[in-house]
Amino acid sequence: AHSLNTQELIWCSYLIIRKVIDQGSLSISSIYDNNIFLLLFTLEASYHQGNKFHNFRHAMDVMQATYQLCCLLSSSIPSKEHILLLCMAAIGHDVGHPGTNNALLCNHSSPIAQACENKSVLENFHTKIFTNMLQAQWPDLLRPTQLSDNNLVISESILATDMARHSEYVDKLNLLPARSSTLTSLIVKAADISNVTRPLEISAKWAVLITNEFNECAMLEKRLSEPDQKPLPTLPDSNVDFPPTVEDIIKMYPMIPKGQLFFINTFAENLFAGLGRKFEQLNFLNENIKRNKQFWLEKS
Repeated sequence: AHSLNTQELIWCSYLIIRKVIDQGSLSISSIYDNNIFLLLFTLEASYHQGNKFHNFRHAMDVMQATYQLCCLLSSSIPSKEHILLLCMAAIGHDVGHPGTNNALLCNHSSPIAQACENKSVLENFHTKIFTNMLQAQWPDLLRPTQLSDNNLVISESILATDMARHSEYVDKLNLLPARSSTLTSLIVKAADISNVTRPLEISAKWAVLITNEFNECAMLEKRLSEPDQKPLPTLPDSNVDFPPTVEDIIKMYPMIPKGQLFFINTFAENLFAGLGRKFEQLNFLNENIKRNKQFWLEKS
């Protein structure tokens, strides 16, 4: 995804949607190509592209990862409709993301945190925006079918990306039957945090982006906590020039190994180890995490 411009990202997301629609006889009413593009243009414009990490590039990357996971787990997915619903949930899962986190929104009593009663604030926010968008541009996608409540599949998949609920989903993983609504939610959740399962040179670039966004969030937190400070500086746009090698990335961002180890140890390792044990075809992701973890341990 790092090598693609915005037009190419939109085109790739269209290809995935079109492919899923064409692969099966869906009970969901199809949609004309022009309408798909209109929806994707609206989505792209509704992501804050100034965010270093939580922007349309991340959304498209999560959609592609979701599609690949669905292909690998096709025998465990209830229907072709579910694959389409999960891919759509993936590309809409962070729409409108402000580049901050739930803790900041709750700590400073933001209106949206109050409206969500401080529970899964951003995830509820994304769900509301995205389902409203679908209701306006592809309402048939949200209508219940004989196999599922489509709106519920999308909303539960987006809500599953709340990292505060991570342990809850990992605990459920070992109890999963072969086909389960929890599994469909886990697919988008796994895709959302799959950066650390990628080859190291790709994973490290995502680490650069999330590090930059965390730093900007910390600046905002400090500004809100100490309002007498000087105004925040104008930040550059989301374009980041990546150092040419992973070694150069570590020199420029010496805290990345520690940050990657924290994320792997706290979140990714247990989820992907559980998925690898339950589904042999996903074990390669767990092996990739082990290799990346060993590298970061050597550099930390």
